Amino acid sequence: MISCMWNDESGYVITPTNKVPYNGYEHQEDDSIVVGKKINLGDLANAVKIAIEKSKN
Repeated sequence: MISCMWNDESGYVITPTNKVPYNGYEHQEDDSIVVGKKINLGDLANAVKIAIEKSKN
């Protein structure tokens, strides 16, 4: 699972998570990807792909 969020100050922020058995998910805040407010074509998709890969580890 990943978290996709919009923040008025930072813009898009994509955060990977770790599965905690029997306790849900834990956000990997240190690995958050700040995409920004003004993004180029494909930037958001690339950030999501990177976050998904980080979630698997």
